[in-house]
Amino acid sequence: MSSLLLPVGCPLGMTFPPGGEAPVANVRVGDEFHQLSPGEYHIWLLATAHHSREALLQATRQAGYVDGDQVLEALLGLGMMIELDPEDAKLDAQLAQLRLVSIAIGIGNSAEHPEAFAIGGPDLQPRALVGLDLYTVWGMSYRASIWAVCQQIGALAEEEPAAVARRVAAGIPVLVSNSCAYLDVVP
Repeated sequence: MSSLLLPVGCPLGMTFPPGGEAPVANVRVGDEFHQLSPGEYHIWLLATAHHSREALLQATRQAGYVDGDQVLEALLGLGMMIELDPEDAKLDAQLAQLRLVSIAIGIGNSAEHPEAFAIGGPDLQPRALVGLDLYTVWGMSYRASIWAVCQQIGALAEEEPAAVARRVAAGIPVLVSNSCAYLDVVP
């Protein structure tokens, strides 16, 4: 699997600053607030659905942005984007700095498919089906790092936390792209 490119932070929408003629987009990452131009914000939002560098840059070109690679590098530099490689040895260190904040409703599993856990919206229609590891991280990492929860899962399952972390990292795009969670930094 190649690297995953994911947005970090909570989108707070577009606002017009007092006396300003142009809107700015507000994104909170941890305790920091970032203001982006509408174009930068659009590129950041495109990353919720395009999880590789190549796919994101192609989507930015299709949207008419010629500076997508510069914006991407700036967002990476600000900590508003992260590249995760589930096979990289530094994955545990990266996940130790991140938490997964749920923004959807846990529906659970079913007798027919006990291995698949649904996460959905207020209508209780599933947006994503995930395994138990990712479902557990989704439910528990709002206060702890993703890595800490992977360590807890590994200890309970008598499995290496790194193996749990690889599965979890590979599944995070499903939650982000289906508006089930967002990544944020550990406070």
